[in-house]
Amino acid sequence: MSIPPTELKRLFARSGNRCAFTDCRRLLIVDASPGQPPVTLGDVAHIVAASPAGPRGSAFMAPADRNRYENLILLCNLHHQRIDAEPAAFTPE
Repeated sequence: MSIPPTELKRLFARSGNRCAFTDCRRLLIVDASPGQPPVTLGDVAHIVAASPAGPRGSAFMAPADRNRYENLILLCNLHHQRIDAEPAAFTPE
């Protein structure tokens, strides 16, 4: 199941275009070269994985709630990779 557009709009609108990782604040969308579309550097990440097999996926959450705004976070690609690589250090809490 994919993330509904309304949930994505809410997430991006409230992000301030910055990575949510503590003290990172990297821009998530930047201007490109003239005549080119903006470049998306950020990732939509799940707090509890979209799948039970993913990082933090074993945490209890109804499947219908895994793609809702409350379970999503915007991160730069560096912090998204780090958090998913260290699920014991970065718990859903």
